[in-house]
Amino acid sequence: MAGTGAAGANTSAAGSAGAAVAGSGGTTAAGSGGAALAGSAGNSGASGASGSSGAGDASGAAGAAAGTSGNAAGAGGSSTAGASGGSAPASGTFPAVMDTSAKGPFTSVRVNNSGPGSAYTIFHPMQLAPNGALNPIVAWGNGGFTTPADYPLLPHLASHGFVVIASNNTLVTGPEVKSGIDWIIQQNSSTSSPFHEKLDIKKVAGVGYSNGGLATLDNADDMRLTTIVIISGANTNESSRTTNMPKLHTPIAYLCTADDASSGNCAADFAVVKVPAFYGVMKGSVHTSVTTLLGLGDDVIMTRLSGATTAWLRWQLMNDTTLKSFFVGSDCGLCKDTNWTVQPQKGLM
Repeated sequence: MAGTGAAGANTSAAGSAGAAVAGSGGTTAAGSGGAALAGSAGNSGASGASGSSGAGDASGAAGAAAGTSGNAAGAGGSSTAGASGGSAPASGTFPAVMDTSAKGPFTSVRVNNSGPGSAYTIFHPMQLAPNGALNPIVAWGNGGFTTPADYPLLPHLASHGFVVIASNNTLVTGPEVKSGIDWIIQQNSSTSSPFHEKLDIKKVAGVGYSNGGLATLDNADDMRLTTIVIISGANTNESSRTTNMPKLHTPIAYLCTADDASSGNCAADFAVVKVPAFYGVMKGSVHTSVTTLLGLGDDVIMTRLSGATTAWLRWQLMNDTTLKSFFVGSDCGLCKDTNWTVQPQKGLM
């Protein structure tokens, strides 16, 4: 089911009804001294109300420090957008968070025109390796006709401590995703790099949307990968499915939109997956709900996606085992969330 959706490419998972929309060809230039957006502290209470979001996004390598995250759920609180609870996680190497859909405790910095050939965008927390905790790596693949700047998910992940490298190519390929991984891992051993000995090179995720999901699956046999997240970017035909699915060697999460093409392709992949896997569909979403390109995105859906993706990556890459229950078991957090349709997990424990 090849599609022509705004974020799809030649073989994207976009639905056949979506019209292709050309986005900008590059990223927005970051200022040399980006201003910080300070968040205010939230209040905890018995009602479980969340505080306002914390550290904001700082564009450029020299953003000023922002405030810390202000979410604190009370005993009666609940969240339909991200993982939350009444007490802070007891495990994990990074600061505890109460709501993964809220901005994390770090200021997000965006670095344009970086990476191999200065053709990538990097999102990272301003404070690297906090208290000696090494930052996991996320290799991102854009949907067709989009750039990294079109995804609020990426600075959100950086605010939670992940270092994200994303090709600027609007039709990203598997080799480009791999080159990004090669480059960022090399930075960890370069004494001239700000990432020197700051990265956890044994904790690497491949995350991709639409055509970028296909580029991610192209690298599924890269043994450096620890986990994969596919966002409405599953294989679009049996030929690619036969080629890519046997490559998988890590746990995988399919977080998909509800349009027929996207959910259909995700379901077809999930039916034959042999590694531990999660599959959930965001109710009320369409293929373009997760990107801000030309105002096509849906803020509620983008927040929901950020919460689920962050929870999965914190569990898989940061050893935050308190978030395991968000995905595992018949009564898992997303299973009980009325905003999601979740299939029985495979092999997750």
